[in-house]
Amino acid sequence: MYQSSTYCRLEEFRDILESILRRHSSQPVVLVTVPDVARWAVEVNMGVYGNPIATAILATDEMPAHIAVRSEISKDEAESVLGLLEWCGYSEEVRLFRSNPVRFAMHLVLHELAHIENEWGQAREHDCDKWAFERLPGAI
Repeated sequence: MYQSSTYCRLEEFRDILESILRRHSSQPVVLVTVPDVARWAVEVNMGVYGNPIATAILATDEMPAHIAVRSEISKDEAESVLGLLEWCGYSEEVRLFRSNPVRFAMHLVLHELAHIENEWGQAREHDCDKWAFERLPGAI
């Protein structure tokens, strides 16, 4: 049962998200949903800044690329992302995301995939959003 502050649970959309990854990635990418992204990163010996709701880890010789997403995203966490997207000019998309968490999750995963596919660092967040919106499927 959802807590009142829950916006979405990513496991509910796993099939859709993995399908998007297969469609848009040029390499194997493992999608993991975890309670805490920073803790997961420590467990796999990777560094992340802060405790984001999602992160991308580039492939190494020992490990394929990974996208780790917080398994449960609160309304406040979603709003922090949505507010930034709105500020960057994506008001119409944000309106749709607020009423359709699966579209938010799809964009979130595509955004992280943009980091992997283009080897873009954190300084390219706007480019990752644009790349993700260009690949976001039509309405479901």
